[in-house]
Amino acid sequence: MESTIENAGPVVRKTGLNIGCNEWRIESTPEIAWTNIDIDSNDKIKPDLVCDATALPFEDGTFDEVYAGHVLEHFDRSENVLAEWVRVLKVGGKITVCVPDIEKSLFCVRNGMMLMDFFDNVVFGASDRHAQNHHQAFTV
Repeated sequence: MESTIENAGPVVRKTGLNIGCNEWRIESTPEIAWTNIDIDSNDKIKPDLVCDATALPFEDGTFDEVYAGHVLEHFDRSENVLAEWVRVLKVGGKITVCVPDIEKSLFCVRNGMMLMDFFDNVVFGASDRHAQNHHQAFTV
């Protein structure tokens, strides 16, 4: 049996932006080329680009997908980061924002599944670095 594939034109690879990658980079695949960014770079954190998530160095509509995992809570409400993240998203693109659930965390404390000291560190931050502390809390 013989088969032929006709040229349907160039395959367009999608682009993705992983905001605040920390140690959790998203590796590129044949379908999507990921750019991992973070405000820091060190032995553990190895972003493709070090930059501020409140002023992204990309043109409007650059990415097909934007992912921000456990990043939004590190910004003050006065910082309009969501608008900046949407700015670099293509029309019809997908944005995924994951945040810790404060209500579930409190449930865990009340039911002995999480120590209060750990909760305190998670919610209010255990760092003297402003960018590492939480400034907002969310629930579903």
